[in-house]
Amino acid sequence: MARCREAAPPCRARSRQAPVRVPPQRDATAPPGRPKAVREAHAVRAAPPGRRRVAPLVLVLTAHAGEYYPDDFDHAAPRQVVRQAEDTHVARLYGCAPALGATLLEANFPRAYVDANRSLADIDPELLADDWGEPLAPGRKTAQGIGLVWRLARNGAPMYRRRLAAAEVSARIRRAGIPYHAALARALDLRHLAFGAVWHVNCHSMPAVGDARSDDPGRERADVVLGDRDGTTCEAAFTHLVAEAFASRGYSVAVNDPYKGVEIVRRHGRPAERRHSLQVEVKRTLYMDEASLLPNAGYARLERIWRGRRRAAARTRGELVAPGLTRPRAAAAAKLVRPLDHLSGLRCHVAPASARPASAKAEAGVPSTSGGEPSP
Repeated sequence: MARCREAAPPCRARSRQAPVRVPPQRDATAPPGRPKAVREAHAVRAAPPGRRRVAPLVLVLTAHAGEYYPDDFDHAAPRQVVRQAEDTHVARLYGCAPALGATLLEANFPRAYVDANRSLADIDPELLADDWGEPLAPGRKTAQGIGLVWRLARNGAPMYRRRLAAAEVSARIRRAGIPYHAALARALDLRHLAFGAVWHVNCHSMPAVGDARSDDPGRERADVVLGDRDGTTCEAAFTHLVAEAFASRGYSVAVNDPYKGVEIVRRHGRPAERRHSLQVEVKRTLYMDEASLLPNAGYARLERIWRGRRRAAARTRGELVAPGLTRPRAAAAAKLVRPLDHLSGLRCHVAPASARPASAKAEAGVPSTSGGEPSP
């Protein structure tokens, strides 16, 4: 269970009570006496008490950044190829969100193991060794081999040497998919209850060029792609706010091209109820080498910009997007959000101290960044 007791240190440091993230080139080991296969599915970090501001209206999500590989994930494709599915470093780039008043929900499990941005019924029948027992609802992503449980790796190679038993897939859903979606729903519901509205940012990264199985094969993508499913999951004012934050710093921005948003924003974005979900895809080459997964020179700049965008959104959302959500109301409503510091019935796994490097960023090759306010 995650707890944040003190005001967070500068963004480059980690609070001792926050979940420990492991560097991308290492697999986490399970704590003594507990098999990796049953580690908790997600980690939740909320704004520390005393830092409650308008910012708690935003919930940041990293659904594809999980780096803990369970023992029962016996993929045939090389690990480095499987890891191409990850949104590597995204959870670390957004790691300052709790210090700015937001909640950060991270999937600990690999995307190819269970894809949290898919419907729980989006199961590939070609992957199953026996009957599922009830109707399936495979979608377009499943046809591409990347449904709820991936059948193909990024290069199109088979993910497994065998078909998976229905009970095996069902166990993954129970251990990872269902708890993750339940955690997200609870966090959003608490924010909506407290403030009367919630803005949810669904954070991802994308290859610089569409591959053969994508909707835009061979095409160079914009630096940032925002997805609101053609305006159906998020109010236009917030989409515009985020687009301008990136464009004003020289990044090219596209909206709903080629990514409109998949299951998470579809399920949780209901603007008529003041529940807004926006998917944000950032081109990976802006901050890392796509082959080695190591950060490049652009990492530090993008981290500062994301930190600044979060501050700008916190300052302006009450005025530009929801005039009724004043600071006094936000301060009073924040008392209702306090359960997010330790979500009831939720657990998050912390890597054992013996497996934690002295500096996770240094071991991962992440450039160090200075503290303080980001450059305009």
